[in-house]
Amino acid sequence: MKSTLLSLVAILLFSTLSAQNLSKIDSLSSLLQQADSTTQAAILNQIAWEYRLSYPDSTIFYCQQVIDLKTSQHAVAEAFNFTGIAYMYKGNYAEAFRYHREALDYAKNIADSSQMAHAYNNLGRLFFTQGDMIKSYDFFVQALHIFEEIQNEKGIGYCYQSLMQLYKLQNDQEKALDMLQKALVIRTNADDARGQISTLKELAQLYAKTQDFERAQHYLFQAENIADSIGDKISMAEIDLALADLHWHQQDYQQAMDRSRRALVTAGGSNNQNLLSSIYLMLAKIYNAQHAYRKAKLYFNKVISFAKKTGNLKNQKESYYYLSEIYKANQDYQQALAFHRQYLLLKDSIYDTDVARTIERLENRLQMEAKDKEYELLKAAAAKNQMIIRQERIKNIAKSVIIGLVLLLLLVLYIFYHRIRKKNRLLLEQKEQIEQQNHAIVKQNVRIQEQNLSLMEHNHKLDELSREKDTLMNILAHDLKAPFNRIKGLSELILRNLGDDTEREKYAYLVKETAEDGVTLIRDLLDANAFERSNDLQCTEVDLKTLMEHLAARYQAVAQPKDIRIHLSIQDDLHLKTDKLYLTRILDNLVSNAIKYSYTATSVFLKAYSDKKGQISLSVKDEGPGFSVEDKKHLYQKFRKLSARPTQGESSHGLGLAIVKTLVTRLEAKIVLISEPRQGSEFVITFPAYQEEMIKR
Repeated sequence: MKSTLLSLVAILLFSTLSAQNLSKIDSLSSLLQQADSTTQAAILNQIAWEYRLSYPDSTIFYCQQVIDLKTSQHAVAEAFNFTGIAYMYKGNYAEAFRYHREALDYAKNIADSSQMAHAYNNLGRLFFTQGDMIKSYDFFVQALHIFEEIQNEKGIGYCYQSLMQLYKLQNDQEKALDMLQKALVIRTNADDARGQISTLKELAQLYAKTQDFERAQHYLFQAENIADSIGDKISMAEIDLALADLHWHQQDYQQAMDRSRRALVTAGGSNNQNLLSSIYLMLAKIYNAQHAYRKAKLYFNKVISFAKKTGNLKNQKESYYYLSEIYKANQDYQQALAFHRQYLLLKDSIYDTDVARTIERLENRLQMEAKDKEYELLKAAAAKNQMIIRQERIKNIAKSVIIGLVLLLLLVLYIFYHRIRKKNRLLLEQKEQIEQQNHAIVKQNVRIQEQNLSLMEHNHKLDELSREKDTLMNILAHDLKAPFNRIKGLSELILRNLGDDTEREKYAYLVKETAEDGVTLIRDLLDANAFERSNDLQCTEVDLKTLMEHLAARYQAVAQPKDIRIHLSIQDDLHLKTDKLYLTRILDNLVSNAIKYSYTATSVFLKAYSDKKGQISLSVKDEGPGFSVEDKKHLYQKFRKLSARPTQGESSHGLGLAIVKTLVTRLEAKIVLISEPRQGSEFVITFPAYQEEMIKR
């Protein structure tokens, strides 16, 4: 009985992942009149898909128009699949089964792998709703194999979500988590924000079930960030409610109360009765746990009022139970007994509903099996008729082939006779053509030589332009540096004469900060240009421990506003013979970037060590967003801004890593990036053994 109820909940959850988009339907309808028949079929299918949840009969109507058009085989197969989905939402599972089988056979005949896979997945969902786990699993796996073969990432994500529901129903936590993690990767790569939110909420729900509240909160926080970025108020309210429930289970009632109130404010204008009912229920449970019984009773009564409107028996039952316990604790046994009776009545009602749904599912499975047998008989009869027709066609084709061969033989003889007469004339024409081609080749060679000379001249001009660009860069940088320094000086004078006027102090600091950013940019522009042209090194023996301790102390003040801690791990007595200025500039840029791109309350790690070969390595590691594959292709290019952005709006001009790469190359060292998206990044600089001296003291 419990598994039956869970399967119903899973289907209801799946059906709420998307909503009818009326504006999109209007936009699509306006395109129908101007489209050709093939495009019309695709648009009709899109309209049908948008109607599937609220008006499945409209989905069936538009899909039938596509089937009648017959202008696109792919569109027809898709229409069969959409019709099956519409019948499933209507509760007519036998018809849903028939159309999904029709879609599968049609897709096989036209070799449409995508629609074959969708049909298998839809059949799996259909059997899942009827409690036939074995058949549903077989269909899901077949769909997944096809989607993987055709590399349909979106389809693979659908299958992972379907398999997750199956494993979740069977309490196979490990496999359910594996499916969700795979689905999350696909939806993240596809930039599917709503899909990511859904998957992250499912992950949180699974971890909450095993009381791993820390991981559950982690995934809910990720979902919250995405929902906030796209302005999805309903998802934000649902996430706040889920976080409140986690805090309630951990008896952190203040956090639970804060999250519940946020959820209520966010969902207040949505008119989502079920969501509001669940928020009120959570508030009531929190007040009850804090022994604030008057407020708890008020919210439990609100829950009952909302739940009666929406038919939410579960929330009603839970509210009656808690009200009974409250009155029992207050020794009002008569009222407690009345609420307890209401609780028992709803409990029996839910049980009777589950029994009725189980019987209905069994009846639906019998109807589906009967439809399957009927469908197979019809296919067998159709196959027999097709065989007879095919035999007659073969006979007619054989006669046509014999007549055609005779005519072809006569035609070949005629052509052969005329070809012999034309052969000599063609040979003479070919000779003339060859002579003309040789003449053209000579002219073409002359043009190629002229083009080569022209290319050399262009290359020379490009070199001159490059030198002019460098000169212009230096002039612009020096001309810009002076006014920025003046701004900085004026701001410092303002700061010395502020008095108690805090507003002036605020603007003065803004002026100073702007000037410092401008000077930093100019310095980087000059350095990037200077480092590319300069080859002078001033090598000295550098005490790495002292250098990196000073560096950490200096940047800890920068990291403090973001609550970022800098950790040092330096091998004792570690010295390196190199250019100290270059090395300091490299570490400055890497540590500055690590702090700039790190999230609040994370850590930055600085390490220095040597290996068995005598090579010294320096490492700067953070817990920021990491680098994507596309970022790594353009990592060290000038002025190239990557996908990650500073976490608190700090300035970034895309020169830091270019300077680092130039200086590392100058020092004859190597730099390696170790990073994956959302898993932080680590830059490791390795100096060769011949360049350093290890001194043990």
